[in-house]
Amino acid sequence: MASRRPLTVGALFVITTAACIVVTAGSPVVAGSPVGAVGTETPSSTTDAAFGADPGPGDNVSIDGTVTGPDGEPATDAVVLVADSLPLTELSPSRLRTLAAADPPNLTVAAVDDDGSFDATAPWDHAEAVVAVSEAGTSDLRFARRENTTLSLQLYEHRPQTVHVHLGAVTYEERTAEMFVHLDNNDDATVRNLSVEIVSVPAGWSVAAVRNDGGVTETVGPTNRTLSWRAIRPTEEADTTVVLRVPTDASPGEYTVELRAESDSHRVSVEDETVEVLPEETAKPTTMPSPTVTPTATDTTPTEPAPTATDVTPTEPAPTEPTPTATDRTPTTADSTPVELSPTTTDATTPPPTTGQSPGFGLSTVAGTLVALALLVAARRQW
Repeated sequence: MASRRPLTVGALFVITTAACIVVTAGSPVVAGSPVGAVGTETPSSTTDAAFGADPGPGDNVSIDGTVTGPDGEPATDAVVLVADSLPLTELSPSRLRTLAAADPPNLTVAAVDDDGSFDATAPWDHAEAVVAVSEAGTSDLRFARRENTTLSLQLYEHRPQTVHVHLGAVTYEERTAEMFVHLDNNDDATVRNLSVEIVSVPAGWSVAAVRNDGGVTETVGPTNRTLSWRAIRPTEEADTTVVLRVPTDASPGEYTVELRAESDSHRVSVEDETVEVLPEETAKPTTMPSPTVTPTATDTTPTEPAPTATDVTPTEPAPTEPTPTATDRTPTTADSTPVELSPTTTDATTPPPTTGQSPGFGLSTVAGTLVALALLVAARRQW
């Protein structure tokens, strides 16, 4: 393995040559490119080759190869960084050089020999991504995937930029697909005149709308479907959503959208994106009840019929207590508590029948009758 030489971190390099722009569309993912990500293309003259048995947790990963500068000569002043992908993806070239000089524990730094070769041995759990950096430029971010790998790294004056695109899947009921276009400028320089062209869409599909963050100028037509940004400054992002119209007769399966990206200042790459149209969902069984049923006047089947005025058959009639009236004030049961009513001219207890005489007259009549009978009995005895 090559010896590790200290990296001198100086001022930012001065651009002396024209920026190199490489645009690649529709190329397959090669060894060393990211898993589940897009846009890490390499020049056609460089190839990756895996060798040896795949390492596992606790093992070391061997990563070697060559580094060439922007002029195509061996980049003897460069260093190669091997670490987790996140910090290497987000850091600008100046911060990458600072990180290399600090040489933290979770980072492996390998120097480049006079012939441009390098040889790095990194722990398995910190061997995801690889990048080369020098005062002259920065290489593409490459992904080792924790495997023994041989890489050919090319330095560029600006850090190459990747346009990420995501489409996902479309359900059978949907008639539009949303394609998200995203770029993080992780370089020290502004990305100028970036354009992303939708080269082709599936037959019968079309671009329905573009929703953006305000920085994009779109030119959408039958033959020219282009998104463009004038300037994306360091640490800034570009986010745009392209709405694709899906025909109603689209069959289930995978469809490809071909893309191309360019910039006046940076090497930019993007990969074609695939969208999947899912098959029609299976109909629900007819024996299953509806999730929610709202009873209505015409659609209600209670367990027991609700009683109505014309359809009531009680098992045992409930006793009722008659309401007292002017002619019936006597309680119906012996244990009922009589209600004391205040006498009124229209609601009083019915008196015994009378003939218009006072109550004392009746008593006098009875007494006189008894006396008359007694006298009659006494007279008959004398006879």
